[in-house]
Amino acid sequence: MRMHGELKHEDVEAARRDLADRTLATIRGDLARLIYLASMRDYNTGEYHHEGLAYMFTESVAGKAIAACHRDVFRRLILCSVKELVEQLELYGSTNCSSSSELARIWAKLQPYRVTVPLECSPLAGRLFYQISRPLWQSCSLASCGLIGNHYPHCQARDAPHDLSLSFVFELANRAPG
Repeated sequence: MRMHGELKHEDVEAARRDLADRTLATIRGDLARLIYLASMRDYNTGEYHHEGLAYMFTESVAGKAIAACHRDVFRRLILCSVKELVEQLELYGSTNCSSSSELARIWAKLQPYRVTVPLECSPLAGRLFYQISRPLWQSCSLASCGLIGNHYPHCQARDAPHDLSLSFVFELANRAPG
């Protein structure tokens, strides 16, 4: 029997698998998963909350499991090519648009992409992810909702570079002279 307050890696891993299998697997696309996971974080404390996981495990185990999933999804996204990231944005837009004009208005005001980066991510990775993805999130993701379409064909996934990835940009930035 474990003492109260002691976290076991096996418990966190079991909670992480439960969250991935029961919840995240039902969400289409890593971008939507990233936004969902970020929404479970308290912006004042940085702690993650999920009543169902906390009930099945503990609040602490649930928080650690959500943080691990958040890092995993973020890592997958930064390893995407720009083309794949645009495809993620189009998928998100196509499954979450009630109205293209409403989505554009809300995204311009709330800038949800600003809070999607995991807390434990390196500051450089966070800044670069925000700087690179922000213009895509503001424009290209709205193509699938009909806001961009033929007006900005360069934002279409089929036209995005196939081999440029955010991880490559991070690697270059880390090599840059101090």
